[in-house]
Amino acid sequence: MGVRVSVIIPTWNRAAAVVEAVGDVLRQTETDFEVLVCDDGSTDESRARVRAIADPRLFWIDGPRSGCPAAPRNRGIRLARGEWIAFLDSDDRWLPSKLARQLEVASAAGVGAVSSNAIRLRDGKPSGTVVDHPRPLIRTADLLSWNPVVCSSMVVRADVIARCGGFPEDRAHLAIEDHALWLRVSALTDIAYVEECLVRYRDEPVTSVRARLSASADEQRLALYEGYRRWWREAGQRPSLSHRLLIAARCFRSRCRLRAAARRAPAPGAPR
Repeated sequence: MGVRVSVIIPTWNRAAAVVEAVGDVLRQTETDFEVLVCDDGSTDESRARVRAIADPRLFWIDGPRSGCPAAPRNRGIRLARGEWIAFLDSDDRWLPSKLARQLEVASAAGVGAVSSNAIRLRDGKPSGTVVDHPRPLIRTADLLSWNPVVCSSMVVRADVIARCGGFPEDRAHLAIEDHALWLRVSALTDIAYVEECLVRYRDEPVTSVRARLSASADEQRLALYEGYRRWWREAGQRPSLSHRLLIAARCFRSRCRLRAAARRAPAPGAPR
């Protein structure tokens, strides 16, 4: 039997934080949900501590270490029974009204996805907001320029996620896998944006996946645009000619910047 919302929490060695994240979900005013904590090969006490929480809506999903946030999220997507799928990183937090408020907004707007603003936490202290998107809808044009979606705020219809194929797991999309998925989602439905801060987003650059990246911003943009173009071809989507030309132009621009950067780089062994 299905549920209204499947909440997917990927985690790795964050025993205390993931227990707090689960608690935030269990305290939601919207109660028709399941929680899938999807492990990425934790070696701490995360498994035991989550399984000690007595709630029939909570499931621990074992998984091997991948180092790629997309992998445990996709594992949860495959097992989810919900009409909607919500994402919560294990170090972020939700307000109790988060799910109910977003589902209400999505219904009123007639869309298949909804996100919200978030409070940024640095060293555990509030440090402004994350998004401040100026409009009530997030569209493809917005996502081609930047990512105004906080992953831990996103709620998407399961059928939309299925058509998008989940999060890309290839190395080129590491740290931008959520941006890539939201771009695909926006090709199928507008994304409603709730201006209220319904999430507390922990921004710790040192422990982020991004800290391990060697890819430049242009390499990431090129991967984003090329992955999006490949997806629409494989999914049988038919974007307008102007949209196809726009993506082609952005790929070309990113390649030109990468070639220019390569020319400026000193040759191996050359004095700096």
